[in-house]
Amino acid sequence: MTTAVIPDLSGFTEHFKILVSYINDEGEMVALGHHDPRHALAAFNRHARPDLGDLLAQDYRRNPTAWRKALEQVRRTWALQQFRCDEHPECGGPGECGACGDIAESRWWVAIGTNLAEVPGAFPIMYWPGQ
Repeated sequence: MTTAVIPDLSGFTEHFKILVSYINDEGEMVALGHHDPRHALAAFNRHARPDLGDLLAQDYRRNPTAWRKALEQVRRTWALQQFRCDEHPECGGPGECGACGDIAESRWWVAIGTNLAEVPGAFPIMYWPGQ
């Protein structure tokens, strides 16, 4: 059993009893916990409305397979909270990668991966790759 360190929840918003947050400016999102992918997709879509519009519903009206394709992109995975830039695998040290500014601003970085399930501190998430 792992002991999870959950990110500061101040950046998360609850939609349909699921806590959701953007993880970058490209529309990628995470939801804390493992959920039915349909419920997670609904929460991601609701979270996106104020910033990106109801993109999934608009696509659905034009293309009935859009929701199915969107659902295929929702991933049940695991994350680790990281606080230092040099913990990021692509970073050569403080100030050396694009994550440095993100970490300084948000105070944490989420490393996402399915192989993290047994890593101490890993916590379950749903992941949306954005549009």
